[in-house]
Amino acid sequence: MHLRLVTMGFVPDFGATWLLSRAPGGTGIRLGLTAEHVGPADAIHVGFSDHFVPSDRIPQLLSALESEDAPAAIALLAETPEASALAEDAEHLDAAFQHDSVTGIIDALRARGADAVADGILSKSPTALTVTLESLRRASALPSLEKALEEEFIVSMNALQHPDFAEGVRAQLIDKDRNPRWSPATLDDVDPAQVDAFFTPGAAGELDLDDLALSKETK
Repeated sequence: MHLRLVTMGFVPDFGATWLLSRAPGGTGIRLGLTAEHVGPADAIHVGFSDHFVPSDRIPQLLSALESEDAPAAIALLAETPEASALAEDAEHLDAAFQHDSVTGIIDALRARGADAVADGILSKSPTALTVTLESLRRASALPSLEKALEEEFIVSMNALQHPDFAEGVRAQLIDKDRNPRWSPATLDDVDPAQVDAFFTPGAAGELDLDDLALSKETK
């Protein structure tokens, strides 16, 4: 599993801000900014998953579900994955991800000798990085997943209009040169007012999940 959102100039969505902002220590911020691959142990550590069933046991799991309830079927076939690399790094790196800015996080990572992690972050869209960090900070204070989804809708709709998303898609999926030309090109050039604008409803308006629930009930 991997999170490629900032790699493509986009931002976490589909409830990712809710999950990442509630991950232990700084792991959620780390994944949001680095777009690192997540293996079974990391997924369980972060809270994306509860159990690990190897892919070659999926046919057995499907058969077990025909006669057992889900917890019992999973218990029969789940196994403990190898140790989580994110958990192992946490003691050394967690504090770096508590800084209020991406630049502060980068500096703290380099001070801890985590240059590879810092370089991985710096390869991503400066705007997407800044907006992602702000999204996760805001999501941590939201009262429910529904509210997080509503805010993600606003941010995502605005991100679709930003040139970095089209550039990220070009670099990763179309030309595949893996050499995006971000605008602005550096974290220092990201305008705070532009970041704030990502959280302001645009032409698509707002997503109101309460209204959607009510409309379904009336049908």
